[in-house]
Amino acid sequence: MQKPGFFKFLLASVLATLLVVGGCGGSGSSKSDSDESERASQDSNEVPEQEPDEENQPSEEPEPDPETGDGPQQPEDETVAVVLPEVLYIETDAGRVGPGRIIDGTVRFLGQSNPYDSILLYINGAASGSVLANAAGQWNLDFRPITLIPGSYRLDVRATTTAGETLESAAPFYFTYDPTPPDRPLISAISNDTGVDGDGVTAITEQMVTGTAEAGVSIQVYLDGALLGETQSDASGNWQFDLASAPVTLSDGLFALAAVSMEAGLSSALSEPFNLVVDTTAPAQTQLLPGPDSSGVALNPVLRILYSEPVFSGAGQILVRSESEGLVVESVGVDTLELDPGGQLQVTVPLTAELDFATRYTVEVTAGAFQDLAGNPSLAINGVQQWAFTTEPPLFPPVDVATLQPNLGFLFRGEQSRLGAAVSGLGDVNGDGLDDFGVGVPDLDGARGRVYVVWGRPGLDRSSLSVANWNAADGIIIDGAALADGLGTTLAAAGDMNGDGYADMMLAAPGADGGASDAGVVYVIWGGAALEDLDLAEWSPALGFRILGREVGQRLGDHAPPSSALPANNALLSGHGDYNGDGVDDLVLGHPSSDMAGGNSGRGYVVLGRTGANRSDVDTGLLGADGFAVTTNQPGWRLGQAVLMAGDLNADGLGDLAVSAIAADAAGPAGG
Repeated sequence: MQKPGFFKFLLASVLATLLVVGGCGGSGSSKSDSDESERASQDSNEVPEQEPDEENQPSEEPEPDPETGDGPQQPEDETVAVVLPEVLYIETDAGRVGPGRIIDGTVRFLGQSNPYDSILLYINGAASGSVLANAAGQWNLDFRPITLIPGSYRLDVRATTTAGETLESAAPFYFTYDPTPPDRPLISAISNDTGVDGDGVTAITEQMVTGTAEAGVSIQVYLDGALLGETQSDASGNWQFDLASAPVTLSDGLFALAAVSMEAGLSSALSEPFNLVVDTTAPAQTQLLPGPDSSGVALNPVLRILYSEPVFSGAGQILVRSESEGLVVESVGVDTLELDPGGQLQVTVPLTAELDFATRYTVEVTAGAFQDLAGNPSLAINGVQQWAFTTEPPLFPPVDVATLQPNLGFLFRGEQSRLGAAVSGLGDVNGDGLDDFGVGVPDLDGARGRVYVVWGRPGLDRSSLSVANWNAADGIIIDGAALADGLGTTLAAAGDMNGDGYADMMLAAPGADGGASDAGVVYVIWGGAALEDLDLAEWSPALGFRILGREVGQRLGDHAPPSSALPANNALLSGHGDYNGDGVDDLVLGHPSSDMAGGNSGRGYVVLGRTGANRSDVDTGLLGADGFAVTTNQPGWRLGQAVLMAGDLNADGLGDLAVSAIAADAAGPAGG
């Protein structure tokens, strides 16, 4: 806004050319162009005498008052109070106003003084116009041919009475001409912005709209272009408007709020719109994966919940239950899920629990586990009613041996003496192209022991076997040589140790006395196409060969002494490996009870295969060309508790072997 001094100069220069006369309601008039030029050269604070307006000029002999018959002269003995001149109003096209602000630059000044006073008006100290008051002391000066320049103005009045007395106005009249509209307001926020703060999306319809504007202005609030009502900004420029006071009810949808500042009849530009989204509806689940009532679901599924709109983490748990037992197999906290800060349509829930085959599970999701932009909580998912699935069946389903069906396999039933104390696949012993297996019964017949070799047979419906109904078509029987031999305590496939193309087998008799009392014997029996039942008491080298233990009471081929708590792991014998690379299979056997290097030091024996139908017994005390011993000098290690022909571990073309010492203390007492 321009400084007052500037307007003082401008008005003095312009208004000095005006000659205004008249009574109440009179208008100003200008002199000739030559007079204007002459007046323009005068001092800006001087205003020339103005010719009286004949219309408002009193007559030389005033008419008597029509009501009293008296003339304007007062009786000599009556005292009349002198009125100081003053400006009462400014009149613009918008109406009359007192001191303060005007927004219209075309003005007329109205005042009061004594009847017939000669009035001289000063604007910002410059004499700017004169006029005669009428009989009621009223006067006006009309400046409407001129438009004011915005700024602040001071009006002073000097009056000369009919008696020649000069009077000054008691106080200046101040006003400001400011046609500038107020700045447009700003809508800052809503009071109940649920969900993500500050996004204008809410689940609550009752709202207080807040904003800022110039101080002390009126604020008009609009909704989608329709006026809702007005409010006022405070001394700091803050304002608020309660939507509840407006004749409108908000439903779900998008609304545009806007505001206008109003001051002195001037309107600001419309504010930037504030988008208000009302959403009172919970996010809807559009899909659940695995689908409800689906089957064949993997054992480690990833749960997925798809929503109709982006959702954010709320609070709660996702529970997976076994439907039949009602047990929670996994609980996932919503706060542990990784959700996009901007929300996402799909929630992924990885599971860490390994589910069971062919089992029905239910999924429960807490109400409010997720929420949308407006903060509306998600609905609960109530397990069996809404989300359940069944896992895939096993490739090979569990077998209940009590009700075993012929299409699943067959049973081999014993009668006494722990049938199956040792069981092992033997390879294709009879050369019919089908693998065979052996079953040990070491306690049979006074612990003489027996091994049943069961032939493989093509087809899916083999009948069950029993000791009582055994026949030659089922396989062969091998009986121990003597009482207490315990044949069948351990047995294993030996591979083809004589190179005849048939799988051979090895059977342990830990109580046999072939090399020393209770020293134990391991029989290696050749496979062949015409095998028959055997009685090892009638042993012949044509049947295979024997591996003889030489330590009295140390029971070669036994897992552990009967009083020991060591595991009977049936891993003392292993074959099917070519250790020396001669093309014939070799075998390894463990002897953890050996005392050759101290009590229970243990050892292992590698026996090399050899072509030919007849082979002499192998003496573990003097192996020579038959193989070698794996030893330790540490008592108590039990070397050989488990042995294995391990295949070619280092790719050198030769079979390798592994021998355990379960009580070795190389890294700690009995650390193994």
